[in-house]
Amino acid sequence: FTVIIPFGGLAFRVNLLSSFLGACVVALLYLITAGITGNAKGEPDEHPYVFRTLILAACIVFSLSGIMWSAAVASEVFMLNAFFALLISCLLLFRSNHGGLYAAAFLFGLGLANQQTLLMIVPACAIAIYFNYRKILSARTIALAAASTGLGLCIYLALPARASVPAALNWGNPDTLERFFRVLTRADYGTFQLADTAKGGSALHFAFGQIAHYTKNSLAYFIYVLYCTLASGILASGGIRYIKNNNKTPVYLFLLLAFFFIGPFFIGFARLPLDPYSIAKMERFYLLPNLFFFIMAVAIIKDGLKIKPDNSIYKRILLFVMTVVIVLLFFINAMPRILSGGGKRGDTLVRGFGSNMLKTLSPNAVLFTGGDNYSFPLAYMAIVEGMRPDVTIINDSGNVFKNWYGSDFS
Repeated sequence: FTVIIPFGGLAFRVNLLSSFLGACVVALLYLITAGITGNAKGEPDEHPYVFRTLILAACIVFSLSGIMWSAAVASEVFMLNAFFALLISCLLLFRSNHGGLYAAAFLFGLGLANQQTLLMIVPACAIAIYFNYRKILSARTIALAAASTGLGLCIYLALPARASVPAALNWGNPDTLERFFRVLTRADYGTFQLADTAKGGSALHFAFGQIAHYTKNSLAYFIYVLYCTLASGILASGGIRYIKNNNKTPVYLFLLLAFFFIGPFFIGFARLPLDPYSIAKMERFYLLPNLFFFIMAVAIIKDGLKIKPDNSIYKRILLFVMTVVIVLLFFINAMPRILSGGGKRGDTLVRGFGSNMLKTLSPNAVLFTGGDNYSFPLAYMAIVEGMRPDVTIINDSGNVFKNWYGSDFS
């Protein structure tokens, strides 16, 4: 992506990728919700434009939410992870042939190489495969699906390939099998945890504390969205009855399992401390579970419309109310970002921080550093922009810059 974009610096082009993926996620959000709430076979298509307006309004609301906006304007793995998860969901929910299964398996392997938390959607995927693909499942099909996942995971081979030649960045230096598996299993971070558990509380205390914070953080937003939708005269209870009567339980079970395992289960399993730094780190993981919860909530409410009588006056009133809701939600969500300049365009704080650190150094200086907040700004300025080639930078972990002292650095 950074090669095909002919304008802007490297950092701008990488950030642009996140914004592009954000637009793709919103499109998938609409397609999944519209597909899930499609009419049953033989059912008349009542109020199609009202339904589509409702779904579009919901997607616009979510696209302007803080969690979505912040992920779309930053160079991080979370928007790409959401893109993979929703694309896999599309294939598993709306396809039932060999090609759909193999494509989903390949994307799953590729997505794991981006962020391993994608493993949390496996229970939901198993439900979708059982209900949608069980007629074509065989030993050969399962083997080919596993091979497709392995093919996607082959992207990991780029790590030892890069380590075999001089490279500007060579995280963990995976030039041996031992170091390769160390990077693969996130050994430096703790294979089955995001970070070391801090003192001052038990792991169970941290787990429930983080889940409580997630619930408090997300609940206010979803109550706001659902309130605006219910204000349009939509009854969620009708949606639940419609699901039961039209055999949509497997689809909603898929959404519920995806939300639970990628959301409350993972957040509790991570057991991060309750300090502000750890909470801020954990909040970045709220995007994906909120996506699944949002699809589930909006789809249930939208299905509730189908118990309404076919009344042209009702249709016109509902369409008018939904239009007003879209306009109001747009300004309520977007206005603070518009007034503050929108995104991070023109925000040079990090670049200035890295540049100023290098400017203060004497000629041929040696700088010892550690931690992401110091290492990455220095890496961008020194490696990408070539600033101060006379300076030698030493990193405590050796993942970004060289570490002269190995494990004895501390």
